Amino acid sequence: MHNAKSTYQPSEEAKWIVDQIVEEFHKSVEERRDARPQRAPRQAKWVGIKSGAEAFKAVRMYEASGALAPYDLALCLTHLVKFKDTTPPEVLKRALLFVPTRLSENKRFKPSHKDHVTILNSLLTLNMPATAIAPYLALPTVRSFSNSDYTSLVVTYAKHSLKKEGIAALTVPFRPGLTAPQLALLAHSTVKLNSNYVPEEVDTELQRVGMSGCTFKDVASIIWAYGKVKCKPEHPVFTMAMERMALDSTPDAQLPVMLWGLANARVRAPGFYRHMGHMASEYMKTPLDFANVLWAYAAVGVVHEGVFSVPLGSLPNLATERQLCTIIWAYGEAGRRDGVEKMTAYLEKRYKKRPIEPTLVGFAAVAAIKVSYNHSFALKADPSIFDARTLSGLALDAYKHRHTKTIGRIASALATHPRLLDSFSQKDLRAVRKIFTAPNLAPRIARLIK
Repeated sequence: MHNAKSTYQPSEEAKWIVDQIVEEFHKSVEERRDARPQRAPRQAKWVGIKSGAEAFKAVRMYEASGALAPYDLALCLTHLVKFKDTTPPEVLKRALLFVPTRLSENKRFKPSHKDHVTILNSLLTLNMPATAIAPYLALPTVRSFSNSDYTSLVVTYAKHSLKKEGIAALTVPFRPGLTAPQLALLAHSTVKLNSNYVPEEVDTELQRVGMSGCTFKDVASIIWAYGKVKCKPEHPVFTMAMERMALDSTPDAQLPVMLWGLANARVRAPGFYRHMGHMASEYMKTPLDFANVLWAYAAVGVVHEGVFSVPLGSLPNLATERQLCTIIWAYGEAGRRDGVEKMTAYLEKRYKKRPIEPTLVGFAAVAAIKVSYNHSFALKADPSIFDARTLSGLALDAYKHRHTKTIGRIASALATHPRLLDSFSQKDLRAVRKIFTAPNLAPRIARLIK
């Protein structure tokens, strides 16, 4: 038995019917494809959103059409943060109920690491309850984050003072390939989280990659971090940063912070401070800027005329007592009596209305002694209100500038309140021994010195 070849040939009519069936099939497939919700590019979907109300309306529309994605919820939160001051309270309330609920209820929503960080930062900024934030604090997969997302996560923890979570995120093995700007953010955030040190791995890598890719803001962040923990002034990072800064003729609002960081680490580079002084005067816009810049120049002993001659305007009315006293101290160090008198007058008005921290009054007293401003209210304050460190410093400055009246008042306070001397450090006791030689003080000081 063998197979015979078929001799059947379809008619033209049969071919036409088959062609029609195939065409109808392809047409129906295209129609179903067109009917499915289309996911527009992430950025394009949110172009033109200019209010919190519009952002909330957008996510409701995407939900209705079946096109809602996790990043839409993340971007909605971002817009709510951006426009929270102009979004109607009732809209904000509804949106902050809707978005976290959708994130928690829909199990298919698995935000990317970038969206995860965005959502966490937004929920924290909007002061959402702990129950809404908790799922985004548990991050068992930090090691899988990209360098960019990991850096953003640590910055978010530092921004919102989440020390426990932030330090936990920093304990993962050091990540290779971090750029200089990312290292700057990590250094800044780490110090905000622990205030004690810059991680050795960050320091080593930063010295290796250099700062050529850093903006002025990045370098300022690095200097603030290293200055805050008081690294040694000869640390290579300070030299690298100053060289980078000297090449940048377009500083930004972070300049006062950068100068404060250098001065706090006692980096003495008079030429650099003079070079930056002309630019620094242009960025002294707020009381904090004034306090940071004037303190920095006074602390390193550089009296820059452009810096110390910037008009104060109405800033003293906006300054805190600590900022006022810092500025007064800086004027005193620079020998600017006019500045000391003017700022002390502002401080005295506050002093008459409510108590001011004694240590701050001590700063004003020291400044008054240095410029011989004998009418300062701070010199009339009872010395017994000061702590030991402030009192010994005031005594030493009074002795140096031969301000006998202040020395007499301090001696009287020490004699009246013997326990004040008990809190003096050994260093301070040795320093004031040469000042207080009266029979009622000298023997007691001698007994306390070990």
